[in-house]
Amino acid sequence: MNKRKPVDYTNLYAQLETALRRNKNQMDQYAAIGKAVALRPEKGAAVAAAGYLREAHPELSGFSPRNLRRMRAFYQAYGDQPDLLKLAMQTGWTLNVLILEADLTLAERAWYLNASLRFGWTKTTLKEKLEESAHLNEKEKVEGMGNEDLSTSQPEDSDPHKDRPGAPAYRVAPRHTKLSQLAMSCGFMEKRIFSSHGPVDPFP
Repeated sequence: MNKRKPVDYTNLYAQLETALRRNKNQMDQYAAIGKAVALRPEKGAAVAAAGYLREAHPELSGFSPRNLRRMRAFYQAYGDQPDLLKLAMQTGWTLNVLILEADLTLAERAWYLNASLRFGWTKTTLKEKLEESAHLNEKEKVEGMGNEDLSTSQPEDSDPHKDRPGAPAYRVAPRHTKLSQLAMSCGFMEKRIFSSHGPVDPFP
């Protein structure tokens, strides 16, 4: 009977140490760790990473196999979505997990991320909003507005760059359909997310 060759996770462990050393903020740590795990082809990478972190850093919490899988899912969800990533990185991990594990489209995730930040929702409040599908109320409003540009409904002082000398030009992404309009309803989506500047690697 052939024995399975042990997997060498030395490089992964080194990446985990780098993530902890370079990132003191929890979300920065989790994003970097999620990327390191997600880029490994082995299904057991999350479990291996969790075991290493608990053994090498017993003083740290939050590194169970389940949470490492969530970090991997976080990278897989937002690694190629820099607009959403900017929102997610400003949101606490507990709220991110609730949004990530709900059955939502990208635009709907954006809605809940924006709402959580705008209104300072707690875990309990966000859970209630998800259970009652709060975003559907906004979707009905959006669909009733046809092709109206929702960005014009924002209050005049909603743009922190307004009238600032040398302020960069911002635009609403041309791809916003009714679903992405949903994310912009009630002024939730901040204009700076749609900067015309070139993309930046969210996971350097």
